[in-house]
Amino acid sequence: MNVAVCDDIKVVRQGIVAECENLREVSNADFEIFEYDNIRDLIEALSNIDILLLDIEIGDESGIDVKNYIEENRLDIIIIFITSYDRYVKDSFGLNVLGFIDKSEVKEKLSSYLLKAVELKSEDNYVIEGLNMRNVKYVQSDGAYVRIFADDSREVLHRVSMNEMETTLAEYDFCRAHRRYIINFRYVDKIISVGHGKKYVVIDDKRLKISDKYLYKFIEAYKQYCIRNLREF
Repeated sequence: MNVAVCDDIKVVRQGIVAECENLREVSNADFEIFEYDNIRDLIEALSNIDILLLDIEIGDESGIDVKNYIEENRLDIIIIFITSYDRYVKDSFGLNVLGFIDKSEVKEKLSSYLLKAVELKSEDNYVIEGLNMRNVKYVQSDGAYVRIFADDSREVLHRVSMNEMETTLAEYDFCRAHRRYIINFRYVDKIISVGHGKKYVVIDDKRLKISDKYLYKFIEAYKQYCIRNLREF
């Protein structure tokens, strides 16, 4: 597993690297650490990065642009922003973003965020029908099968009941929204109300209905997911 630290200020970057090295030693987490002081070199190395500790302002460039590039290209990289510019927090939310740490709080907060990221990447080997379930948007019932929709446009059939699938995926931030749908919170763009209070999950441009039966559980679970991952609800 590879962890990258990108900050254009050498002393800050080295301080973050030192905290990563200390965490690796005391936790026995297995990862390599790489340093970058500019976005150009970072972009070229993204294919080999699993976890990215990223500043928001890097010289005249923006870490937000890196986040957008990672998400637009569907790269499976967990991002933790480390910055002093809290006015950009809202813009730093995103699909791949685990959290936001102020530079003054690195010693207090980095270890918990980084251990969580390592844990998530270690769980990434959960695969069904050749699909890493972290990269699945939602699951839909299809007779005696379920149809699995991945973020790379693949669709596969898997012979299992929706109830069994719901139980299996519960620990992976999936939640049942309807008798036909199990949603991956990671891909939820927003939840909207349409006519007479009916709720829908929006994933890309697709609307998936939340039935009354699952509404309360789904909304509460999604709210907790947003809190854990510093996402807007």
